Formats: sequence, C-alpha cells, structure tokens
Amino acid sequence: MLTLQKTEDSAIASVQIGGKSIDDLLAREWLLTNSRGGYCSSTVVGCNTRRYHGLLTGSLNPPADRIMALANCLEMVICKKSVFNLSTFEFGNKFAPKGFGYLKQFRQDIGVHFDYRIDELVEMTKSVYLLRDNDIVTIAYDFTDIKQPIEFILRPFVGLRDFHSLQKSYAPLSSARLGDGIFICHNVPGSCELFLKCPEMAFEKDQQWWLDFMYRQDKNRGQDFTEDLWTPGFFRAKLTSPAKIVFWAYFSNRCKVEQLVKTDIEAVREDLRKHQAMAIAAAKTKDQQLKSLCLAANQFIVEHKQDTDQKKLSTVLAGFPWFADWGRDTLISLPGLLLATGKFDEAKSVLTTFAQAAEDGLIPNRFDDRTNKPHFNSIDASLWFVNA
Repeated sequence: MLTLQKTEDSAIASVQIGGKSIDDLLAREWLLTNSRGGYCSSTVVGCNTRRYHGLLTGSLNPPADRIMALANCLEMVICKKSVFNLSTFEFGNKFAPKGFGYLKQFRQDIGVHFDYRIDELVEMTKSVYLLRDNDIVTIAYDFTDIKQPIEFILRPFVGLRDFHSLQKSYAPLSSARLGDGIFICHNVPGSCELFLKCPEMAFEKDQQWWLDFMYRQDKNRGQDFTEDLWTPGFFRAKLTSPAKIVFWAYFSNRCKVEQLVKTDIEAVREDLRKHQAMAIAAAKTKDQQLKSLCLAANQFIVEHKQDTDQKKLSTVLAGFPWFADWGRDTLISLPGLLLATGKFDEAKSVLTTFAQAAEDGLIPNRFDDRTNKPHFNSIDASLWFVNA
C-alpha cells in the first residue's frame, strides 16, 4: 500500500519492500516528468516491465517524437570476493540479477528513492531526479554506511530508439570519449545522441549487447515483449568511507558538451522543490491529500509549441506513457487539472493551443506523435472545448 509521510519534500509516497511478492511489486509503477513530454518511469524495484519504461525518455519535438534514451543501469557492489547485484532484470521466466532482495524501501517526492542494505556491509540510497525543462536525468548514489572497503560498478544500458518500438542487437550504436564523459549515437547521419558522465568514477570501455530483456506488461497486452540493450562499458569507483556518486545522462538531437546544462545535484533538488512549492501554492489549500493531487496533476502539464509572439503555450498530455496531447482527453480533464488547482494562466494557454489549431469549426482530437500535425477525427472535442 502507498502511504503518505511528512518529509522535507512534499507528499512523499512510500512502499515497504519486505514481505511482498515480486509480482506485487512489479505491478507498482512510478513516473517523473519534465514539462517537455519527456519522462522517466519504472517499477518500485527498478525492473522495467514495459517498453515505455526507462531512466530517460526525451522529446525531439516537444512534447512529441519521444525517444527512450537510457533504459536502465546495472549496479554492483564488490567486497573482497563477494559480488552483490542491486539491480533487477527479467529474462524469460527468471530474474537475473535479483537485486530486490537488498531493497528495503521505495520513496517518491521531488524524485524517487531506493533504500538498500547489503547485509551488515553497506547502506546506500539511490535517488533519481529528472530536471525541469531539460531531457536530463541525474542519479545520486548516497553511501551512508560502509563497514569495509568496497568497489562500486555502474553499467548503463542504452536504448536510443522510438519509445513505441523495441531495440534489437543489429542497431548500429557506438560510443566515444568526449570531454569528461561518454558520447553515444547511431552510426547514421542525423542520429539523436546521449551523453553520459560520472565525475566520481572512472570509465572502462566494454561494449556489449545484452539480449532478451523481457517486459511482462507488454507480454500481457499481447505485444512483442523482448528487447536487446547495448552498453558502452562501465563506471568503477573504490570506496572506503561514506560517499556520494552522481551519474548524469543528457539526451539531445545535437548533443554538444559545451551546450550541456552545467549544474550540481543540490541545485537540481532546489529547483525541483521550488517548482513543487509553486504547484501547491497555486491551489491555495492546506489539505495534504489535495496537495498530493496537485503534484500528480502537475506532471501532465507540458509545453506544446510557441505562438506567433514566441510565447510558450501549455497543453495536457492525455496519458503517460502512450499519448501526446489529445483534444477530447485534454478538455475533459482541464477543469480538474488546471482550474481546481488554480492554474488559470495554463488553462487559458491550453485553450489557446487548441483554438489556434481549429479548422472549419473543429477542435483537433490529437497532434501527431512525430510532427505535431493536428488530426481532426473527433466530433465531440469541439463541444468539450466549449464546456472547458
């Protein structure tokens, strides 16, 4: 059961892992969004069960044309001759590795947090934060208790594919050192790109394809459900005392190191807290449950495009992870998402977005996932517009 707790960050959801079946835990999912249509999402044990899950899905044409860039990471702790895998992947009818056995708690507030304990050896919290207005994810590993010297291994798995599709091992992926990180792209002109860096760890090149990751939710839906994922190598660090390691992943259509957002983890946290506080303040409520609903509602608000005055317009994503902005869904949900939460400027902007795309008295039912071209295939979207 999800419970709400008081912490320094608002409206945290918490799941105690111990004593629950893995099937139950894999049915519980989390979501972080970035106002561009990009997001990161997975289960409370970090095992992806859908093709749409991933640590970083970015948008080439916000909020459309989305690319699943970084699928997951393999995390290992090595102490003397013992290897402890913290990650959980599913292949066929088995889990390998089974990191959920070391996971004690999952929490969500401005980010998502996984609390691990490895016997009496190490305690570590993994925190995932998605930056606002950027296709950038940062993962912080906070080692708070180290009884013996350890080695920490972090191996990223790359997708760089349309988020509706699945990757196969014939994809022409390659990597190169660039500045203080790793640059990854397809060996084709105009490829979208991913840049990875972790200043606290040394990188070792070890390119591999890992085959047949299984996504059980896709299987249950009758879809193709296996994927091959590529890894350029791994990051390595030796730790003897409490330490913090921060891993960054940047997705872009043209990813140049000098143009990357230069910030630090504390600046990221502070920015997310400010945005969260603004979302709550707009609703003008002291009710904790309503505050939580405001934060949930805020994840569906994105920027669609710019109008003729070069002002950014707001819209509503009809449903993560599948849809972009759909007229009927957006306009039905507008009173609850934007009026009840006090976001009147955004409500006006959403109405403007759809009004500018109207044609022959019809409000578009959706915008194309890749081109943002309006599609007029709903007769009642115009009526919902009037109602909103």
